[in-house]
Amino acid sequence: TSNVATITVVPDPAITVQPTSPADVCSGGTTANMVITATGGTPSLTYQWQYFNGATWNNVVNATPAGSTYTGATAATFHVAGIVAAGSYQYRCNVSASGNDCNTTTSNAVTVVVVPDPSLTVPVFTNSSICVGGSTVVSSTISGGTGVPTYQWQYNGGAWANVANGTPAGAIYTNATTASMTISGYTGAGVRAYRLTTNNASGCNFNSASTSVT
Repeated sequence: TSNVATITVVPDPAITVQPTSPADVCSGGTTANMVITATGGTPSLTYQWQYFNGATWNNVVNATPAGSTYTGATAATFHVAGIVAAGSYQYRCNVSASGNDCNTTTSNAVTVVVVPDPSLTVPVFTNSSICVGGSTVVSSTISGGTGVPTYQWQYNGGAWANVANGTPAGAIYTNATTASMTISGYTGAGVRAYRLTTNNASGCNFNSASTSVT
């Protein structure tokens, strides 16, 4: 009589938590992670994310679609960055195992939505010419993009830099991180150029045109 041989049969790979579509991003932005959870299979699970090109599903490859770079293409956690063109892009994940007759299972599709970058109107002053010690409010309006933007006004004293009290001489800035900033306190005459910058975690970064106060 031979020794006893044991055969262990395990369930096929199965997805227990489906990936979900991330929040929209702007052109060139980075998505939040798309995460899949699976069990079963032997000896271990393998993952392969795929992109739908409008006709067929194919394993993800950097630069398809244009500009894209992938992190976690063969992992349970995946994200994409750098897609250039606005549009909707579909992805899914195949989960498999190398054990005999371990069948591959495929996740639901998720959609990455890329929206155009925002635009900012040319900043407008309530008073475009003020006397020494006077004040003015400069404002710009954002449209497009996605997510909650952050704002930062900049001054050009030879190069663009975030506004700082005392630059130029005497300047006092109020609400420099909102869409409307108050400027006061200049101690000398001159022409001063400002612009508004905006950005957020979705890659929606943009600079307004420059405008000047005298």
